[in-house]
Amino acid sequence: MVGRKPVPSLRACSLRCIPRMVKENIVRAAHGTQCSWFRIFRGDLDSSPEDVLNTQIVRFKEYILQHVIWTDREEVFLLLMKGLDEGFQQIRNGWSPSKNHSQYSNVLEAVSMFTEVLAWPSLKYLDFCDVPRSMRSRMLNLIPRLTGLQVLIIGPGRSGGWVPIKGLAALDLSGKLTALKKLTWFSMKRDCTRDILSSVVLNSGQTIKIIDVENSKGITDESVPVLLECKGIHELNIYGTKIEDEGRARIIMGLPKLRNLVRADFLCDALGWIDYLDEIEDPVYEIRDFMPSQDYFFHETWQLEIVTRMCPKIEKMLFIHHPEMCPSLLPISELKHLTDLQLHGGDWKESDMDKLLHRIGPGLIHLGLISVKGLNFQTLTELFKSCRSLQAVVFNNCDFSESLSGMNQCNKNENLKELVVISNLRTEYITWMFRSAPNLEIIHLGYATHVKDSTFLQTLAEGHLEKLQ
Repeated sequence: MVGRKPVPSLRACSLRCIPRMVKENIVRAAHGTQCSWFRIFRGDLDSSPEDVLNTQIVRFKEYILQHVIWTDREEVFLLLMKGLDEGFQQIRNGWSPSKNHSQYSNVLEAVSMFTEVLAWPSLKYLDFCDVPRSMRSRMLNLIPRLTGLQVLIIGPGRSGGWVPIKGLAALDLSGKLTALKKLTWFSMKRDCTRDILSSVVLNSGQTIKIIDVENSKGITDESVPVLLECKGIHELNIYGTKIEDEGRARIIMGLPKLRNLVRADFLCDALGWIDYLDEIEDPVYEIRDFMPSQDYFFHETWQLEIVTRMCPKIEKMLFIHHPEMCPSLLPISELKHLTDLQLHGGDWKESDMDKLLHRIGPGLIHLGLISVKGLNFQTLTELFKSCRSLQAVVFNNCDFSESLSGMNQCNKNENLKELVVISNLRTEYITWMFRSAPNLEIIHLGYATHVKDSTFLQTLAEGHLEKLQ
């Protein structure tokens, strides 16, 4: 029987019509206001085209605002931008060499002036990824009038063609940002400068919670005192900026509520500076994530010990093991709040990985093992027994023994929902994992697992994988 198509709601039908309504209205108004016969028809002989156009814009904006339910304002705002962009593109696509160039330019300018309808003081969220390329410069000019903004994300959108904001343009933007007093989230990757950051902090320093200035070379150590004014920040991204390790250390010391230090591959070096400066006795910070340095990758035991001592609340960790730099993984066991762990390299026994998972396994929800050696049925049994709360596990390029010893041992893990295996191993390992995780919902298998259709058919016939999605 042919399935019925779901009937869209009245709200969905209404929202669907907005882009077309906007496009048709602005194109008609832009053409009409540039024609003398239109003004004669309306009786506006004493009015200039600009006056007539401004009247049209004001009336259209009033109409929109009168019919918007404010709980839908973010969605309606996006649909308005889409309609404005479609109208702009329709005018541009209608150009030909035979056109009156002066009138064509006037119509194009008239259409672009309709961005005035987007000046909504009550708008709370603006992401320039959603702003069409044809409207970006005018939206930047509208920022001072969007006084209710709480989230402002400035950066290239999906359509590309982003023009870097530098020099006078950056200085001009810093002036426009002074009107925003309620920002809680500010993001400007690549192009942020000290002046722009100072403007945000000066006006929204008491409310700002998230700052993202990734890869902005204009952010240097001179910006550190500016960032330290935002005591309420809990998420910060300064990856790729010109702030040095001592400056990063000052930021960690000076922001007591900082939890998410995004892409902080410099964490060990910054904590080393804090230890060297010795300005605070037994410091403990709220940092929740750890990732290895992208410059030297491998960390020594003393660095790991500093991390566990100063940031004991880390919940997510990616660690690359080197037997000479850090012979044992046991220092990680001091991180009692760890729920997401990825280990690259190391041997199950020689690196004390078995002892580590025995200690922290009960709290782990996600575990990833990449290029780990010494795995077999016995180690898998230990792993599943220790990590009883595990919901997702990854085996990527791991070395599994060819021996089938211990295959009949099985510790069922009722919580495991996702299994990823991208390693060269015998099919018996896969079927063992299927039997050990009766509630598996998602499975990703690499080509080197040698699994065939018959493997799944046999497993299903045995009553396993009943919840597979």
